[in-house]
Amino acid sequence: MSEWFEPDPEFWKKLSYSTLWKRHWEKVEALREKLIKRFPKLENAMRFGLGAITDKWLKIPPDEKGEPDIMIYCEYKLLCYIEVSGSDKVRMPNSIWIRPDKLEHAKSKEEETWFYMVYPNEIRVLKKGQAERYENSIITVTIKKNEHGRRVPEQYIELPYDESSDEEEIFEWIEQQIT
Repeated sequence: MSEWFEPDPEFWKKLSYSTLWKRHWEKVEALREKLIKRFPKLENAMRFGLGAITDKWLKIPPDEKGEPDIMIYCEYKLLCYIEVSGSDKVRMPNSIWIRPDKLEHAKSKEEETWFYMVYPNEIRVLKKGQAERYENSIITVTIKKNEHGRRVPEQYIELPYDESSDEEEIFEWIEQQIT
């Protein structure tokens, strides 16, 4: 297999991703605003991963790769991590795709990790345990393009749509944890 067809695990950091960085920031910011509106006491109880709340493209050090977008604290205790992802090109219902490095990071943490997946027509959420059941369901997709306009293959964990829920599930879970 030529190197052209091999998945590029570092593609997300390359300059060709810079136009998507702003879109990701907008998704994180929209979730932050929803959380504050629903849970005002969380306004100062959130920490954001490196680059999660800026529209500037950053070169993230390798040891910080996979850091979650949002960390929520309650009474000085880490409550959960939230990974914000999704696609502007995939409409639901469809398979859910999660980057393997994001699941690996989630598995390395004791606290709950939520995957908050934003799509053009809906938002889906799922917990780390749901994703773990499918960690060997690896697919290669080519929906992004490099700086030359060529499609770049990337690997994802594929989960059935039915494993996910609407975003109300994460809000109800947070409410249970903080009350």
